Amino acid sequence: MDLIVILDDATSEIYYAQLEEEESTRTVMEGLREVIEKKRLFCSLYSDRGSHFFVTVKAGEKVDNNRPTQVGRAMKELGVRMIPAYSPQARGRSERSFGTWQGRLPQELRLAGNKGWHGGPPGNTPLNKALSLDLINYPVVASALMSNPLEIGIVGLGRMGSVHARHLLELERQDGLCRLAALVDIDPSTTQRFALETGCTARVFTSLDAYLAAGITAATMIVAPTEKHREQASAVVRAGHRVILEKPLTGSLEGDIAFCAELDRDAPHALMLAFQRRFDAAIAYGKECMDAGLIGRVFKIYSALEDSAPTPNGYQSDGILPDMAVHNVDEILWLTGQMPTRALALGSRLYSHALTTAVEDFDDALLCMWFGDDLAAQVQVTRNHVAGYRVETVIYGDEGQIRIGHFAQRTDQTLVEVYGRRGAAEPIARRVFPGGFGGPGAPEFVDRFGPAYKAEVAAFIDCCQRGVPFPTSHNDGLRAQQVISAGMSAAITKANGAPL
Repeated sequence: MDLIVILDDATSEIYYAQLEEEESTRTVMEGLREVIEKKRLFCSLYSDRGSHFFVTVKAGEKVDNNRPTQVGRAMKELGVRMIPAYSPQARGRSERSFGTWQGRLPQELRLAGNKGWHGGPPGNTPLNKALSLDLINYPVVASALMSNPLEIGIVGLGRMGSVHARHLLELERQDGLCRLAALVDIDPSTTQRFALETGCTARVFTSLDAYLAAGITAATMIVAPTEKHREQASAVVRAGHRVILEKPLTGSLEGDIAFCAELDRDAPHALMLAFQRRFDAAIAYGKECMDAGLIGRVFKIYSALEDSAPTPNGYQSDGILPDMAVHNVDEILWLTGQMPTRALALGSRLYSHALTTAVEDFDDALLCMWFGDDLAAQVQVTRNHVAGYRVETVIYGDEGQIRIGHFAQRTDQTLVEVYGRRGAAEPIARRVFPGGFGGPGAPEFVDRFGPAYKAEVAAFIDCCQRGVPFPTSHNDGLRAQQVISAGMSAAITKANGAPL
């Protein structure tokens, strides 16, 4: 049997759920009609590329928008834009919702005593009982349904480590996905302070060796200084753990190449590299709109990341591009699905480098990439945006533009707008995504990417529970580093400028 679910992609509210012998044009149309009658008309319909939604001439290729199905014609008459999803990640909330349904519904059917879908007293069917469970809170991945939550340890409780550890505690306390079983940091006062602030009861270790010897987990998150990444990740992998490692991989191209060769040889699926932008709902929505062809052929992508303050005193950086732009580069490689053929960097030391003891090559940089002759990308990073944290991505197409994010003094929400050609009265699509609300003292990037960090860790836990490969790997880090290194090899500074 097939389960048909229609939900609000912004809130996860379930509008319709029905088991059918087979999903078909008729059963889908019945569901859509009921939703429209009860909730009124919606603007867009996101779905998979099933044959009752779209015509795909050749498997694996894009849908043919010139050959609408019966569902497509009906939606067009109603003024509803249909958007095909090309990956589970693009379907976002619906995929996570289905994971929950797949875990809970069979249990309710079994408890119904094999009476079938409508078995049981009125109002107490397996469907109603499944719906009565909280399906609209933070998206729950399938592993939440397992009886034993994942035991996980975290290595490093600095600025970024504390952020991740708090998300692990939220996933433990709110969703039951995991149990934060170990805190590892060389400074006992750091772990003590974290435990007091959060009520965390995890075991505390001051060395990685002691943690591994205790054998209390088989999954570890590493948020240590970059120069420790390979050493610690290798040790944890050798101990049989699956690992999520905060970016970058090693901080250098040579180190990345060597570490990737080691992992490919010995443990190709043991490490997930933390590229949280791939789990950001706003960026995923922008990618979905791009993949659906809403702005035609894409010819340029611009991605900006601008901090409002210099790096903290003592911070260890391998350069502003490897440290900051690695996220932007991975985002662009993910959006385009390809590697550039050329790269060029431009760097300056303008302001914030004089305000910190941290040593970094530039405090302002631009990285240009070319993908053949008809696609280019630009990454802009700086430590000098004193007016506030700025994260923006703009995708340019020959039929319009997708803008993800806009500058605001407080980045607690992200606006995504899709524009058509000049002269259109309204955007093609517009959505607002909530931020993370980091609170007083939290790093500014938590407000913007808090939900993405949490979703990233949830995905890691889910893959560990199911024993499947991770959505990102060490090789994604290598590819981003290769682009940055190529750009840095052709870096331009003030000294290269022509005198006037």
